[in-house]
Amino acid sequence: MKRSTIQRIASILLAALMVAAVFMVTAIDIAGGTREPEAIAIREEGIHSPNTTPKIDPLLKERMREEPDSIPVIIDLKEQLVGEYFCIQRAKTLGIRGQERLMTLLRRAEVDARNIAQFWIINAIAATVPANAIESFARHPDVQKVWLDREIRLIEPVDVRPVQVFNDWGDRRIFAPAMWERGFDGTGIRIAILDTGIDKEHPDLKGRVILQEDFTGDGVGDRRGHGTHVAGIAAGARNLVSGVSGVAYAAYLLDAKVLGDDGKGRWRWVIAGIQWAVDNQADVINMSLGGWQGAGCARDSAARAATNAVRAGAVVVVAAGNEGPGEGTIGTPAVAHGVIAVAASDEGDRIAAFSSRGPTGDGRVGIDLVAPGVAIIAPNADWEKRPGLEGDYVKMSGTSMAAPQGRDGGAP
Repeated sequence: MKRSTIQRIASILLAALMVAAVFMVTAIDIAGGTREPEAIAIREEGIHSPNTTPKIDPLLKERMREEPDSIPVIIDLKEQLVGEYFCIQRAKTLGIRGQERLMTLLRRAEVDARNIAQFWIINAIAATVPANAIESFARHPDVQKVWLDREIRLIEPVDVRPVQVFNDWGDRRIFAPAMWERGFDGTGIRIAILDTGIDKEHPDLKGRVILQEDFTGDGVGDRRGHGTHVAGIAAGARNLVSGVSGVAYAAYLLDAKVLGDDGKGRWRWVIAGIQWAVDNQADVINMSLGGWQGAGCARDSAARAATNAVRAGAVVVVAAGNEGPGEGTIGTPAVAHGVIAVAASDEGDRIAAFSSRGPTGDGRVGIDLVAPGVAIIAPNADWEKRPGLEGDYVKMSGTSMAAPQGRDGGAP
């Protein structure tokens, strides 16, 4: 099936689920309202002034004062692919050509740059560099901005409990069984889970994971339990014994481990995971992770990578966060333009108190969809340690559990 056809079907299904479940939804904010040809934009901010301050992330400036040694950074280049549609091949070509001069500098022995990684999903380079070299990079004519490679974390569930009574209420609430009867079970769809990894040996996930990649250095597999639970909600087998099912139970899973076994990650890992998912033709990308939204303008590197994945044709769904009920608590990359930011509801169709709220820092509503996220039963990564059917599953609450159910509208 052509990607454009998948996108049209996904949009129809998402709208149907939202209306039927009486969920709150706002229009998905994709930058640019009319079709326009792809172009290469060269941003001019700060290049005519010897003052490099506008080109250095304020948090990086602070780190430079506190830590004179090497600091992990992400260097955005001025040339960026813009427009409503994102051509992967053109982005790769732009990256090779546009990064050449800066890469020559980074490879010089006296610069002492380490852990260098090049990206094309955004035209950027990640590296660990001496603090006293960052001003020089900011002055480079090809550089738009130098960011601190910030820490990002999984969105921790607010409640984790063993299963005593099986009640897969979430699937029923979003009318998933009715969709299955009409043949919308995820067949042929690739869902990328960017998380703590997936236990692909779990009985409900065996044979579903077709690709795995570790970006953390901790190795594939899920020793945290979060990614396995999320993957099971998304595409776990339809288990007629337990009555528990993944929403798109016939879909394939792509396991991008971007959070370490401690639940922490870095922007560069998330960007690399998004790029890998797009390169491997993921139809849907799920992220249940986040950090402080900052100015909330979605200009940070991870948010722009998520937006470019949308422009490349993927449905990108991000958990809003568990920092509610205060206003403006939605995190990044949930604030990214074009992604579907998902909040959590309980069995009484009330927005969960813990669920992060909008608006974004630049005044957008922020939350696009509310889906079941309280007491959700899904595969347990520690299933081998707990005998019996109940041990195969665990009950968790959080927007991490809501995101893969909201995302099902993107997996026909």
